Amino acid sequence: MATSEQRSTPKAAATPADPRRWKALAVLAAMQFLLVLDLTVVNIALPRIGADLNLGPTHLVWVVDAYALTAGGLLLLGGRIADLAGRRRMFFTGVVVFAAGSLVAGLAPAGWVLVSGRVIQGMGDAIAAPAALALIVVLFPETTERAKAFGIWGALAGIGGVTGTVISGVLTDVLNWRYVFLIALPVVLVVLVLGPRLLSESRMTRATRPEFTGVLAGTIGLAGVIYALLQAAEAGWSAPAVVVPLVAGVLLLVLMFLIESRSRRPLIPPAFFANRTRLTANAVTLVNAAAFGSFLFILSLYVQGTLHYTPLVAGLAYLPIGIAIGAGLALGSAMIPRLGLRAVLTAGCAVTAVGLGLTAVLLAPDAGYFPQVLPSMAAVGLGQGILMPTMTTAALSGVSGQDAGLGSGIQATMTHAGAALGLAILVSIAVRTASAAGAAGTSPDEAELAGFGVALVIASVSMAVAGAAAAALVHNSAAQPTPEGEAS
Repeated sequence: MATSEQRSTPKAAATPADPRRWKALAVLAAMQFLLVLDLTVVNIALPRIGADLNLGPTHLVWVVDAYALTAGGLLLLGGRIADLAGRRRMFFTGVVVFAAGSLVAGLAPAGWVLVSGRVIQGMGDAIAAPAALALIVVLFPETTERAKAFGIWGALAGIGGVTGTVISGVLTDVLNWRYVFLIALPVVLVVLVLGPRLLSESRMTRATRPEFTGVLAGTIGLAGVIYALLQAAEAGWSAPAVVVPLVAGVLLLVLMFLIESRSRRPLIPPAFFANRTRLTANAVTLVNAAAFGSFLFILSLYVQGTLHYTPLVAGLAYLPIGIAIGAGLALGSAMIPRLGLRAVLTAGCAVTAVGLGLTAVLLAPDAGYFPQVLPSMAAVGLGQGILMPTMTTAALSGVSGQDAGLGSGIQATMTHAGAALGLAILVSIAVRTASAAGAAGTSPDEAELAGFGVALVIASVSMAVAGAAAAALVHNSAAQPTPEGEAS
């Protein structure tokens, strides 16, 4: 077992890289694959879950939302605690918590138990994910190797999101929906057996620790905002269940800003977002998560509702996205050292924008998979593959070992918040557009596709704007990390 501590000091930064780093990366990436997979793995299993546990559509929403709400609200706190208490320790704590949630969800005899299991899974995600990404920052101090590591990390994370839908369809049709959750346990076991042998401890060494009053307000506030955004898609923006938590959440976020700006020991140092590349990369992460999450959701409704695919066929239909992500990942990782972050980040946004626009144009009630659906999947997947390592590298640009957990926690928070924001806004727009088209006499399938088209066009334009921002604001470098002992 590796018990030696890697302190975040200038001296540690000058020491040779850990010879076990690539094996350690495999363990960390495997867990990240599992965490991302569990965001999407329930989608196709929902009808069977509803039938077995007697859950209606409103209750089924929470099987999905409980995970995203909990993880999104706690990620920033989890990242900073990892910096303070030890990233290795918190990573394994998160893994165990996630496993407990998976077991509860898989054995759930009732809907409320299943939702509780998803909440516990989200807590595990919020603890493990930022700690794992922070460990990668420490394991790979050299720029080129770090970019490759982020590429592998991004690939498994991206493919995990798509694979979740495939696995959901296969397990639901062949075995039982409960295996959608229980399949996590063997992976967790491997991580817990191999991880302690490969990962050494690291934590920040500042004598003064930040106050947590601000982050507590921010965590509750962010959870309130995400809850409101998730509810808006179902209840509408004027519903009390949306307005009350949204207003309260925004006020708490403002309170966090006031506390942090006046604190001598802020959780997020003021200089953190003074880095233009870091600020832009996190904004792009937010927009991309909104666009890509909505794309996957809309595509799932389209292939099952309009094209009438079975759960198994619908799951398998997503495979080309994973293949395209893998190709884009290899391309993006190779391009970063040659072209720099600005060019590659802009290219990834542009390809994704084209893919989303193509989807809006090609989808039709009588569309064929190969001539119309497949090109859309390939284009969006390629863009996502290019973006994944690039966004992460840029979001952690200049981040020292001191703030690795904070930096990764902020980006992960942007991912979850963006996904919730995208579903809440774009799906609501799609539903209202479809209702208006239906009232005008359009057939149900065409009305639904009209709504999908408007949402996808907005997503496409948003990605184009994100690409323009990246071209204007990101420093065109490979993002050399700041020495460990320096402020970031």
